[in-house]
Amino acid sequence: MNENLQSDCTEKDLQRKEYENLMEYLKDENEVVKKEQNEKNERIKELKSEVGELKAVKAKLESECDEKDLQMKEHENLMEFIRNENEVVKKEQNEKNERIKELKHEVGELKAAVKAKLESECDEKDLHMKEHENLMENI
Repeated sequence: MNENLQSDCTEKDLQRKEYENLMEYLKDENEVVKKEQNEKNERIKELKSEVGELKAVKAKLESECDEKDLQMKEHENLMEFIRNENEVVKKEQNEKNERIKELKHEVGELKAAVKAKLESECDEKDLHMKEHENLMENI
């Protein structure tokens, strides 16, 4: 019986020792798991922070793109306005050039008329002078 008790005690000591070893192993594993979980939680925080930063960058880029789009639209509108103004200026310039041609033609006609009138008056005066000279000679 003593042997049985010793055997039972040894058996129980072994079981207790296994239990303690198992508990120690589980405690160590639990620490490892906690450490890994904390590292993962830290990494999640870092990633969330990076995601937040990337969202801010995305929003800024979208805002800049919207602003660039507006600037391009304004530029296109300005270019269209300039093209339209150039067309108006060209049309007005063509009209002015046409009017200048008309006025030059009218001036040319007036010069010719004035010249013809002056020549006609000169011819008439020359005739009067000739008649006057002839009269004077006859006297």
